[in-house]
Amino acid sequence: MSDINRPPSPKQRITPYDLLAAKRISDLQIHPDGERIAFVLEQANFEDSRWNSHIWITEYMETCPPEDLNTENEARPEPEDLTRRLTYSHEGESKPRWSPDGRSLAFLSAREDPTDSQDDDDDDEEDPKTQIWLLPMEGGEARKITSAKEGVLEYEWLPDGETLIYMTVEPRPLPVEHVRRELRGRKHVDPTVEMEDRRPRQLYRMGVHDSKPVLLYIADCGTYEFSLSPDGSRLCYATSHTNDPNDYHLGDIYLIELSDSGASSPIQITERSGGKGSLRWSSDGCAVTFLSWLDPELSYSCESLFGVRLPLPPEHPDNVQKRIEWLDRLPLAPEAALLTDYDYDITDYAWSAAEGCIYALTAYRTGSQLARIANETTTFYTSCSEDRAHIAAAQDHNRICWVQESREALPEIVFRDENENIHILTRLNASFSETHLLPRQEVVEWISKDGTHIEGVLTYPLNHTGGKPCPLALQIHGGPKGRSTNTLRSYLLHPVWAAEGYAVLRPNYRGSEGYGHAFAISNRRDLGGGDYEDIMAGVEWAIAQGIADPNRLGVMGGSYGGYMTNWIISHSNRFKAACSLFGIFHLQTDYSNSSFSRWDNDYLGAYYWEDPEIYRRLSPGTYVDNINTPTLIMHGDDDDNTFISNSKEMFQALRHRGVTTEFVHYPREGHGMSEPNHRQDEVRRCLSWMDKHLLGNGEAQARHRIGDTAVTEGWILSITSAERVDYVGLPSETEHKEPQRPLEVTFTLNSLQPPGMAFLLPLANIRIDLSGATEPLQPIGIPTESHGTRLLLQGDNLHLNVSPDAHTGHIAFAASIAFHVSESSGSGVVRIASFPGVEINWSAETEDEKQEGRTDV
Repeated sequence: MSDINRPPSPKQRITPYDLLAAKRISDLQIHPDGERIAFVLEQANFEDSRWNSHIWITEYMETCPPEDLNTENEARPEPEDLTRRLTYSHEGESKPRWSPDGRSLAFLSAREDPTDSQDDDDDDEEDPKTQIWLLPMEGGEARKITSAKEGVLEYEWLPDGETLIYMTVEPRPLPVEHVRRELRGRKHVDPTVEMEDRRPRQLYRMGVHDSKPVLLYIADCGTYEFSLSPDGSRLCYATSHTNDPNDYHLGDIYLIELSDSGASSPIQITERSGGKGSLRWSSDGCAVTFLSWLDPELSYSCESLFGVRLPLPPEHPDNVQKRIEWLDRLPLAPEAALLTDYDYDITDYAWSAAEGCIYALTAYRTGSQLARIANETTTFYTSCSEDRAHIAAAQDHNRICWVQESREALPEIVFRDENENIHILTRLNASFSETHLLPRQEVVEWISKDGTHIEGVLTYPLNHTGGKPCPLALQIHGGPKGRSTNTLRSYLLHPVWAAEGYAVLRPNYRGSEGYGHAFAISNRRDLGGGDYEDIMAGVEWAIAQGIADPNRLGVMGGSYGGYMTNWIISHSNRFKAACSLFGIFHLQTDYSNSSFSRWDNDYLGAYYWEDPEIYRRLSPGTYVDNINTPTLIMHGDDDDNTFISNSKEMFQALRHRGVTTEFVHYPREGHGMSEPNHRQDEVRRCLSWMDKHLLGNGEAQARHRIGDTAVTEGWILSITSAERVDYVGLPSETEHKEPQRPLEVTFTLNSLQPPGMAFLLPLANIRIDLSGATEPLQPIGIPTESHGTRLLLQGDNLHLNVSPDAHTGHIAFAASIAFHVSESSGSGVVRIASFPGVEINWSAETEDEKQEGRTDV
């Protein structure tokens, strides 16, 4: 059967795997020729449950027509033919930076260097440090440029294209380090002293063909960012002075002059208080711009663009000729001035040397806007819908690019040429909308209790036709200065819930980003007040519209969304179930344990010893005796932001009060789950919790998924995994020429009581009922292993036969069964004898996954 005659595969429901497998794009860097773009692409590695980050490249060709023309052009290369991967190390790569002549691409990586001497004094270190590597674009292998003992934090090219400036942590003196290792290693004297390691930052100059770096300057331990002037003669850096993550409200910017012999003494060029970041030099080298808070005392006020004008350096007359006149209105340093009165948060920006202007991406309501800032005016070119997008501008060409996504498309790189035509350069995630069923999604609005207009994003269940209310999953974003965007992606993977039959409401309550300065700061000293009313008004609106079933309401959220979840169930019994994810339960507990404890002071306006009443009054734990909602609590063991003690306190209180609860915490996880397999488990558990309490009335689950337990007639069944696996000796193709990588389904089965006899399970009693198919899938064999080789046992009348344990009389075993599934994605229900069916999904394999030989589901 040829590919031409084979019918197209039906579109599949979106699964957690599908969204987590989407490619993430960041750190765009336009080549000096204005046509090529290097960028970082991050993908989930489900085999190792980690994220792989590599450098890719794409290209703009003038023969490509604008996207909005919708015309055919046979001469135009397909975008995917112009997008390719450049780096491949297991450790990954980041921060690509073109050399000024465009002949080389530098990047950071902690990969092993095969040329390193094995006799190095530091060869007992567990992992290599992050260093600068250089990849020649004319061909050849990347080579390591630096050997900084503590690794490279930041770096930039000098204009000569032969030299780099990089920042590192000052290493400990060798005698001190050797003694330290001896104590910590052999003698196990390894205490942790909080805030002890406050080593200075060092700035080095390094020639790409030199063997030794030159120390230019030693900055304080709080230095976190630097930026070089266009001519390379000056450098500015930002510091909090302390290296304390809680001092994010501190941020001073200093200027130093660079010379062959080193650097001048620093001059402070900003006096304005508040955090600062994203340092950029104007393209004429006469000013420094940065992002900071509109209200310098409030970290959640509008993220705005500021600038300071610097005296022109002597002996650089070229700068005068290129001077950007509209910057003359800026005051001379150290007075900083607002560059635009645009009342929305700027998330990223770039200077265009060709135009002498700034292009900025801004958080605008549930989407983003692209702004041009010059001559005190702001012009909007297009609208994009990604929460934290990235933008880059060509220096010698009137061209810019950014990352864009929407409610119908996952992230891609968008390019605007000198004629202001828009081109979508990449198709990295383009197949998603072609292979998956996309839910209907729209921005909605309602009026809160005090008359404030509130927006949110509503996602309908698949095949929703109206007329019948649906179970509602209320998903609350964190922050509170975060926001829900009208895109396919969110932390709680809302399209997955729509695929499972839920309507999803994601409100942008007061305090959210994207609605102006006044809105962002409106819940100061009022946490759980107006924002609670905004959210509950949205739920009532959804009920009044006939969308939400008032008897099937669930609430969930992470971080501040977890706080609001805890607050809501302590102030309302409307919800049948809740999922509280790494949220706050007691504000004093949060302050006392968080590395970012200033957050509590920012929002409450006092420390707990100054105003203990507001900490008590606004803590969900104060009202724990009102909580009756079945609550699933989830947290990362290593969360230093919202410390896990919040969730532990909540779990203890609920279980002692007799409230149905479950506490799940994950090793290695910080503030929010990160590892791909943990993310899948997190969503699966939340879905099962809501299914059980919204659809099954807390007694029996309406559906079962991987990881759930199904109890029937004295036996417990759990499908633990379903993954594609290669077996030695199995034909690589079926009669239809499809690659045969079977799906291996693993399950456990154990008896609650001694059955008194052996357990017999013929393979004929196991099947997968395929979605949309009349014929089920039958097993093709039982996986086994011999001398480290995976084999598949096949034949007629195969069965599993397990005898009771000789001591207890119980039966407990794990087994795997293999099924042939097509190359495309699919879904179905595994049925084992008379046990309840368990829903599983599998996704189409990418070329990379086929080469790696395994795809987890």
